Amino acid sequence: MQQRTILKHTCVLLLFVICLLSIRLIWLNIQSINSLDQSNEGEIYISEENFDTNKGIALKGSWRYYPYLVNPSDIQEKNNDTHLFRKFPEHWLETGDDSEYNFATYQLSIKMDQESLNDLYSIYIPRIPIAASVFINGELMSKTGNPTESPDKFYAKTVPTVIQFYADRPVIELTVQVSNDNHMIKVKTQPLIFGKSDVIANYLDTAKLSKVVVLILFLLLATLSIIIYFIRYRQKVLLYFFFLLVSASLMILLDEDTVLFLDLTLNYGDTLKVRNVNYTVIAIFILLFIKTLLPKYALSKIVYLHIAIYLIFIAFVIIAPSQTVLQYLKLLGYVLLSTMIIINIQFFRAIRGGTTDIIYLLLAAVAILHNEIWAILKHNTEVFFDFYPVDFTIAIIAFLIFWIKRFLRYVQETERLTIELQKTIKNKDDFLANTSHELRNPLHSMINIVEYVLQNNKNKLIPEDRKAIDLSINIGKRMSLLINDLLDLSQLKEKRVRLDKKNVHLSSVINMVTDMIQHLTEGKNVEIINNVQTKPLIVFGDENRIQQILLNILHNAVKYTNEGTITINAEQIDGYVKVLIADQGVGIESESLNRIFKPYEQATENKNYVSGGIGLGLTITQELVRLHGGEIGISSVVGKGTIISFTLPHGNISEMAYDTAIPVNGAKQITSSTESINKPTDSAARILIVDDEKVNFEVISKILINENYQLVYANNGNEALQLIGREHFQLIVSDVMMPGMSGYRLTEIIRSKYDISELPILLLTARARKEDLEVGFKAGANDYLIKPVDPFELRARVKVLIALNYAVRDQLKMEAAWLRAQINPHFLFNTINSILALNDIDSNKMEELLDHFIYYLQTSFDFQNANDLVSFDEELSLVKSYLSIEKVRFEDKLNIEWKIDENVPIMVPPLSIQTIIENAVHHAVIKNPDEGLIVVETKKEADHVKIIIKDNGNGIPTEVLDMLKEQKHNPDYGIGLLNTDKRLRQFFGYGLDIDTALNKGTAISFRVPISQ
Repeated sequence: MQQRTILKHTCVLLLFVICLLSIRLIWLNIQSINSLDQSNEGEIYISEENFDTNKGIALKGSWRYYPYLVNPSDIQEKNNDTHLFRKFPEHWLETGDDSEYNFATYQLSIKMDQESLNDLYSIYIPRIPIAASVFINGELMSKTGNPTESPDKFYAKTVPTVIQFYADRPVIELTVQVSNDNHMIKVKTQPLIFGKSDVIANYLDTAKLSKVVVLILFLLLATLSIIIYFIRYRQKVLLYFFFLLVSASLMILLDEDTVLFLDLTLNYGDTLKVRNVNYTVIAIFILLFIKTLLPKYALSKIVYLHIAIYLIFIAFVIIAPSQTVLQYLKLLGYVLLSTMIIINIQFFRAIRGGTTDIIYLLLAAVAILHNEIWAILKHNTEVFFDFYPVDFTIAIIAFLIFWIKRFLRYVQETERLTIELQKTIKNKDDFLANTSHELRNPLHSMINIVEYVLQNNKNKLIPEDRKAIDLSINIGKRMSLLINDLLDLSQLKEKRVRLDKKNVHLSSVINMVTDMIQHLTEGKNVEIINNVQTKPLIVFGDENRIQQILLNILHNAVKYTNEGTITINAEQIDGYVKVLIADQGVGIESESLNRIFKPYEQATENKNYVSGGIGLGLTITQELVRLHGGEIGISSVVGKGTIISFTLPHGNISEMAYDTAIPVNGAKQITSSTESINKPTDSAARILIVDDEKVNFEVISKILINENYQLVYANNGNEALQLIGREHFQLIVSDVMMPGMSGYRLTEIIRSKYDISELPILLLTARARKEDLEVGFKAGANDYLIKPVDPFELRARVKVLIALNYAVRDQLKMEAAWLRAQINPHFLFNTINSILALNDIDSNKMEELLDHFIYYLQTSFDFQNANDLVSFDEELSLVKSYLSIEKVRFEDKLNIEWKIDENVPIMVPPLSIQTIIENAVHHAVIKNPDEGLIVVETKKEADHVKIIIKDNGNGIPTEVLDMLKEQKHNPDYGIGLLNTDKRLRQFFGYGLDIDTALNKGTAISFRVPISQ
């Protein structure tokens, strides 16, 4: 197969050489001149019979030679026997080798017939490396350099010259004065050309145009290659190609026959040095270019060895005298020949290696070689021609075809690989998506089982095991988040994500997200600063996806910030809202910023800093921002932090159902439509609806229109807390995303006062993600309802939660009634004994005590009167009866101090004060060896009354305080204080405030709103 390829390429090259040779011969025929030696003994006869007057005539043959400088006018006065006949310029160049300095005069008589007279003629003098003055009929027409007999005044200017004159006489005397220094001329110089001006001009214009065309082609390709190098592909082959073309362009500019656009005053030696250096530089870059173009077949060691030799040769040419350089001019031939041999060896190896399209490089090499061969013929034979552009042009075209075909093949291969890669990525994404679906259910089952093991009180787990199980649960939840990210990425890539766009309060979303993310800062000295809480910024987008964007960014900010602040800002700019999230975390390296938004990419400033996750959060964030029509950007400084900004389209606040009107008393002043629809009875359950959009309140009102509920509306979290502090509700229904205070934060505040059964909370949200539900339940919500609200589901959940509240309330009432009925037998026995004892001592006091005892018994056994609240006077009467009985029993050991205001307009839960009094008697008298003191005090404040019971007993045990704090009954202690605290919280929002110390007494107080 290789032999067939080589044979095929050989045949192609032979045909190509034949074509090149044919084109060259045709060109020579068109540009040919009359080159026969027609001048004899210093004369030449010009006629149409002897020469083709439409072509130039080479002034070869014998000239009259004078070995000194003589003016044309003086030649006739000299002895004719003194001159000799020599060829010019050959003879003169040979003479330059004989002595250090030479000068002479050459003369030729051009005789013309009558038909050739009276016309414009030109003489083209090639770039002869001498100083010369040219005379026509005794008139100085041109002077290059300064031909002189004195070496001190000599200088040469080796540039081609064209002399134009009008032939009006039959004999034209052409005289050339020349002088030359000691430089040897080692190349054959072209003869002088004589002809009509238009013919000579055609020769020169054709040569210049050919050079300009090739020069422009070279410079265009050089410019294109260097642009591609700096803009796109930093490949050395482009750089070498650029320098190769620049060097070749310089070679054209310095061509020995026509110096294009340059007028350099250089002697032959300097010109020769420049050309030698130029050719050697071309050889160096050809070697580097071909080596880089075909690296698989490069002779690297040989190439670098020859480049080193070439550099030494360049140094030699620059440093050595011109005469020395001329003596070793053959070294340039070695440079060019060795370069061609090395290149062709690489080409042959590429052919054997089966390199596609190598034939085009061979064609280019053959074209260059063909041009060099003809250049050698030009300088060493009688062949005359000026610059020939075809070989260079064909070489460049052949090379471009090779490069273009290789590029197209690379493009096709890249397209094929791209398609395969896309299929592979698609298969990978499908695999990840399918695997994620398959992993989700078993993963959640594993998490549930582990949570069951952890929460089962029957399992005796040591702290280390609990910590390990907690870690397992966190890892499982983290894996669940990664699975969700994979599913989101799959949907984004398949364009299956649809946005439910609407006008959204950005501050509400940010408030909710900051509440959700707050738990991640536990254990870190990190503060989240939200500067957007109250800004009325409206964006148009999908509320769920906007929340996801913020969650991803804030999660990363908290994750990579160990200490400092995370600041959230937003502003309106040109129809968009720009959100900026700045952290003081570890920062990101500058080179990593360009890839931070790519899938599965992560970056930190520290190579040893290993982060969790798989690098999908910011990718998903960027795609979601773009789906909204916005842009996302990032800037970072390592060690100082990162700023991520994104934009969202600005919304229209006028299109939102937003009503800021707040009822005066909050309980009765609801909208007229709602009040007419909901006709609650006195026993109706009271529901507080908290939402920043009034339309949601209207919707819920209409859904619950046939139920016996009284609905109250609060516009925001602070409004809701004020209403809860003043009034009693059976259920709170709150939106999650609200400006100022999110539903999560509102739930946490409510749970600090009411437990989950005393005041149920139903959260409304547009998001159904497990993470959102988990945050809500951790905050203390009883239940979740996903928007849009299903009427049947809403009614069912509201009914269940209100039933729970009623059940808890009834339980507390029964506990209170039970407490009333539970009269201590010792108390009965001691009281009866006291009555009997007083019968003999003080009958009046006995009757008073008996009245108190009867009242106390009647009130305690009054099961039908288990009301929620009783008047303060009723409760105080019971307390006074009890204390009167105990006073008779303990006499001076029990001291009571009353600091009660008159007309206290409050309602209190039954036995709320009585229970505390009994506790005070127990600690101040029974367990106190000293005299006991009980102080009952009321303080009227702005909108409530504070009731305080103090004693000087031995204090309340810590276990009782823990029981009240945890709201769980300890069987080792009574239920009275816990029941009282729960009922106070249920009715008024705050329970007992206890200040106690061991052996120093106790002060128990609680606040009761003033009755309206």
